[in-house]
Amino acid sequence: MQICYIDESGTSHTGNTSHYVLAGISIPATQWKFCDSAINKLKKNYKIEGAEIHTAWLLRPYLEQRKIPKFESLNEKDRRLAVSRYRKKELLRLQRKNPKNYRQTKKNFRKTEAYIHLTYKQRQNLVIKLSEIVRHWDFARLFAECIDKIYFDPSYANGSIDEQAFEQVNNRMNVIFNRVKRNFRLRIADGKEQNMDCVFTFHGEPVKCIKTAFRPAVDEAKIDNLRFHDLRHTFASQLLLKGGSLKDVQELLGHKTMTMTLRYAHLTQEHKRNAVNLLNDLPAPKPTQKPHSQIMVKTEKPRAGALG
Repeated sequence: MQICYIDESGTSHTGNTSHYVLAGISIPATQWKFCDSAINKLKKNYKIEGAEIHTAWLLRPYLEQRKIPKFESLNEKDRRLAVSRYRKKELLRLQRKNPKNYRQTKKNFRKTEAYIHLTYKQRQNLVIKLSEIVRHWDFARLFAECIDKIYFDPSYANGSIDEQAFEQVNNRMNVIFNRVKRNFRLRIADGKEQNMDCVFTFHGEPVKCIKTAFRPAVDEAKIDNLRFHDLRHTFASQLLLKGGSLKDVQELLGHKTMTMTLRYAHLTQEHKRNAVNLLNDLPAPKPTQKPHSQIMVKTEKPRAGALG
């Protein structure tokens, strides 16, 4: 069972952004506690327990921090107190002089209240550390749909922006969980699921030429006489040595006939010997005749003229 957390960026109705993004991260239920524990530990380190980690609000500049003398040298409690005092004064000023800005500023202050004790650099580091944690979740899947509200046509999409985005995210989840059975690093499903089985991709498309990356990597590793095609042979050899079958190699390498795959057959001989050695523990069958060493062979002298 998978647990999928879905969130949105922007608004599906008319707002101050032209795009609407719906994203979801899917995690196996058996791994949920592990992930939750890692995130809670990070939040504890930055003293934002119980708060949502919202990168957009985290990475905004908090102008009041710049106006507080020696803000970075203050401790956590004094930072919170200083920012809270400044914000209260600012809201009172706006409430009297600019009611429209007052409502938006009040919202901004409310959304960022949990982070006011963190400097901008600390908030940046928090987001970086969060990404480092998530990128090691090789069991997770990330799905997203981005809709340009300017060009969105409800009649063509046969639904609202919300419905269209949710349908696309849901379809991509179904495609991946139905077709992909192997473990991958965290990957983004961006609408090009037909290329998901490719090992080397860029923005969802198969990489047609890897020389620009492969050759410098070989040179940096100081490996002589290594061709990219050699990696294919290494894959097949290691698979067989780890117990894979020739049929597995044939299917994974895309060989049309077993004839091409049999070039790796010599690597399976050791496995065959190990399989035969399993019979060593069987009891020996009882002899039905005398051992060869005890059989007497009777010979006759040739008669005269028999060889003539």
